[in-house]
Amino acid sequence: MLLAGWLTLLLATVSGCKSPATSAVTSPPVVKVAEAKRGSIAFTVQLSGRFQPMDIVTVPARTSGRIDEIFVKIGDRVHRGDLLAVLLNIA
Repeated sequence: MLLAGWLTLLLATVSGCKSPATSAVTSPPVVKVAEAKRGSIAFTVQLSGRFQPMDIVTVPARTSGRIDEIFVKIGDRVHRGDLLAVLLNIA
């Protein structure tokens, strides 16, 4: 009985090792080929969400008055010493 089991296992293993049947030779797949070009990449992403500032700074005025000229817009980066606005000179 044990010998019959080993013989069945051996036959199943050997029968799985047959060389594959010869099949028709297939040609390689057809692909599109293009030459690489140098240029700009246009990439657009549309997302929804909310922006929040990293820091909020209150800028107190040293004097009161009306603003005559403003040299910055909302969202501009400013640095210490930058002229932001000029007050109206009423003399």
